[in-house]
Amino acid sequence: MMNAIMFFIVVAFLGTIAMLMAGGVSMVRGGKFDMSHANEFMQGRLLFHAITLGLIIIAILTWV
Repeated sequence: MMNAIMFFIVVAFLGTIAMLMAGGVSMVRGGKFDMSHANEFMQGRLLFHAITLGLIIIAILTWV
């Protein structure tokens, strides 16, 4: 059970890092793309953060 949860935590964490990096690259490049997609990158990063935190909480609560 814990191995499956740990796998999904790592996948969600990597998704968070990927969204953070994509948003950072977009911000550095600037331009119209950044102006139109900055909010989407932030929302995606926050979604991955929430999923990761939720999985960590589930892992802690089921770890007995």
